[in-house]
Amino acid sequence: MIEGSIVALRAIEPSDVDFFYHLENEPELWQDGFNKHPLSRRAISDFVERCLEGDIYSLHQERLLVVAKESGCVVGCVDAFEVNPFDLTCEIGIVVDKEYRRNGYAADAVRTMINYLCGTIGIHTIDAKVRKTNEASVSLFKSCGFKQCGVLPQHIRMQDSWDDVWIMSYMAK
Repeated sequence: MIEGSIVALRAIEPSDVDFFYHLENEPELWQDGFNKHPLSRRAISDFVERCLEGDIYSLHQERLLVVAKESGCVVGCVDAFEVNPFDLTCEIGIVVDKEYRRNGYAADAVRTMINYLCGTIGIHTIDAKVRKTNEASVSLFKSCGFKQCGVLPQHIRMQDSWDDVWIMSYMAK
């Protein structure tokens, strides 16, 4: 496990399929992610199996579960993806299950993941793509040292409109 202040990040286990099934099939989360439709338990099980067989270099991704240290409950997941071992860059995403939000878990998970990626893996630049109107995520990444460095105009289709995506970047010190 990778220890933070109030969370620990752990590797995916086969028993995590139900948790991912719950998260990936939550329509409220679809507007902030790349998945815009329900996923089958089989598709999620296959993803978990690939995670178990590969590593950050072969998969160009590292998804870790966020565990609240106080309770031992899995409260979310944090994901490094598009990992480029040549340029030492990646993107990051975070989701905390609804019932656990506003407890500091996301900020501690992102900071812990930054320390792991930059300190252990050697990543130099971490990017986050955040919907401009997702004030909680914009605030989260700013509080973790990310700076807005670009915008993708009208990049995400909402119900009856389009939303800009901010590219936020963290550079290792």
